[in-house]
Amino acid sequence: MDKIDKRRLTEKNLYQKVDDGLIVRRNPLTKQQKVKLSSQEYTFLQFHHIIWRWALANHGLSNQELSVLLYISPLVTFTNKEFLDAQKEMGSASNNVFFNLKSKGFIATWSKVGRATYYVVSTKGNTLVNRMHKMYMLEEEIPTSSRRNVIGRSKKPKDVAMMNLFKKFNKKVKELS
Repeated sequence: MDKIDKRRLTEKNLYQKVDDGLIVRRNPLTKQQKVKLSSQEYTFLQFHHIIWRWALANHGLSNQELSVLLYISPLVTFTNKEFLDAQKEMGSASNNVFFNLKSKGFIATWSKVGRATYYVVSTKGNTLVNRMHKMYMLEEEIPTSSRRNVIGRSKKPKDVAMMNLFKKFNKKVKELS
């Protein structure tokens, strides 16, 4: 009996229990793909710093606010308590972050049921998260015009250096397109 037959007959490899009421049947004859640990294409985190700086500067957010926004963006709806629980999971608990994101338009009220108010990430917040994701995947360039980028308006040496990094990033995006 070869390995494929043994795998075919082993029930734990055929069925995977995902939840109490959900059992998924796997295809036992499919080969498992090997995961590459390092390759040249897997370099999107190389640009994390400049994408993060662009998002902070152009949207008026603090590090903590942007971190929390990215953390809660997959949630469909959430209450203020769930938001604070998410913040505690991240290692901080400040009511100011919630109210700042709400006042800046990144969180919107979705529904009020009794005493509970449900919130969602607004269109503005979702647009920012989606743009950042596209930039990480090297699908979208960082705007370099002074009209579309606050950092481009500044003449400080630090900001001029950051604009040069944006241009290098955009060049890499164009090469991959």
